[in-house]
Amino acid sequence: MRMFVCCCGILAALMTIPSLALPDSIETFILPAEPFSVSYIEQIMQIGPEGDVWLIIPMPRRLMRISGDQIECVFDSGIMNRPLYLTVSPDGTIWIGSFEYSYSPEDGGLHASDIEMPPFSSFFGIDGAPMIDADCRMYLRTSYVPYGERWSSSIWEVKSGQSPSQMFSVYFIDWSFFVSAAEFWAEVSNYKGDSWQLCEIDLDAGVVKAEYDQHHLCSDAKDSEGLYWFAVWSSIYTFDRQDVSQYCSSGDGMKFYWPMALTADWTIWVAALGEDREPRGVVRIQGDERRLFTTDDGLLTNSCWQPQIDYDGRVWVFNKNDEGVIGLSRISDGGWPPMRLILHRMETPEGIAVEAQVINDGPVVGVDVYVALEMNGQLLYWPNWQPEPHANQINLRPGHNQTATIISAPRATIPPGAYKFWGCMTGRNTQKLIGPIDRKFESLTVEVLEGDAK
Repeated sequence: MRMFVCCCGILAALMTIPSLALPDSIETFILPAEPFSVSYIEQIMQIGPEGDVWLIIPMPRRLMRISGDQIECVFDSGIMNRPLYLTVSPDGTIWIGSFEYSYSPEDGGLHASDIEMPPFSSFFGIDGAPMIDADCRMYLRTSYVPYGERWSSSIWEVKSGQSPSQMFSVYFIDWSFFVSAAEFWAEVSNYKGDSWQLCEIDLDAGVVKAEYDQHHLCSDAKDSEGLYWFAVWSSIYTFDRQDVSQYCSSGDGMKFYWPMALTADWTIWVAALGEDREPRGVVRIQGDERRLFTTDDGLLTNSCWQPQIDYDGRVWVFNKNDEGVIGLSRISDGGWPPMRLILHRMETPEGIAVEAQVINDGPVVGVDVYVALEMNGQLLYWPNWQPEPHANQINLRPGHNQTATIISAPRATIPPGAYKFWGCMTGRNTQKLIGPIDRKFESLTVEVLEGDAK
């Protein structure tokens, strides 16, 4: 892992942030949209690498961005493909629908793709939103029936400026999810569609690597310890590539409606339905504690989809009801977002080391990382320990857990004193800090005595 710093003033300013515990509060945003079918709500909202909330509104077709408390219509015409999905790449490129349009934040324009669509016969469809890996490669799934025969599904890889190439073909895929450049999972049916298995697929080799006798296990998250998390009706499950374990049950007759969102401290946010499948709101699960948020707490509606967590740990929920109310609810709970930077002091046989650990329990995202050493009232930046900033960008994949040695030295070579390290994470190409308001920066003090450490 490579670290970087963008400007000296950021970390210095961080040291003045007061400790502030945020109470639970909910703000709502009404969107300029017309009523539309629930079937459209697949993936129309995502947090971008700059920390803003991006949305596609089906009726009328609009690309919208929420930055702070401001709602902006970025593009208002030309988005005519269906189904309507939104996928944000770590580099900030926004893919709309399959791959017919992409929004470039550099020029603020919506550009038609110059690549050809995959071939099709009597029926063709793009199933689900495109999936982006940490290398900014895009994958999509198609399904088609060649002149009334059995369903089949294919996985395609799309590289910049090139036509998509078919990587894998199998019987009908119900749900699928992509977790890194090396992992692709899918739920696959047999010829008649009456038997389902969870499969891990090697796309490069075009073969199924492993099969599990599981159904309706659509992963919503992979955490930094390698566990996959699932919201399946009345329970939350984890999967370790061998066994499926129940993490918790909903209770009160509630059912969970995927996808769910997972924070870096394993707080779960998931939409809830009643036994009659009536919307109940959104649930926060923290260990054995559960809290249900509803319109009584300030939600716009109890119909909730796609909980997303922004850089401040606030939860965004898409709301829509049968009365035509369409908008967002933003819950401020002071928790962690999916990504986090942690500094560690390590004792080694040779001396003392300081390590920086970056974890991500959410989707693919591009971030910037800052690390500095405070000495004699001055900030010196890793890796050269100079006042001049050093920049690097990291694309965090789902389940990202990577550690880098910031400094390692024999005890006898370290002058006595107290050494304070600072670290933080921001959005891509921004200075928008990631983390709860009272914990946006990580600090570590290392005390060194004469020729030794304590």
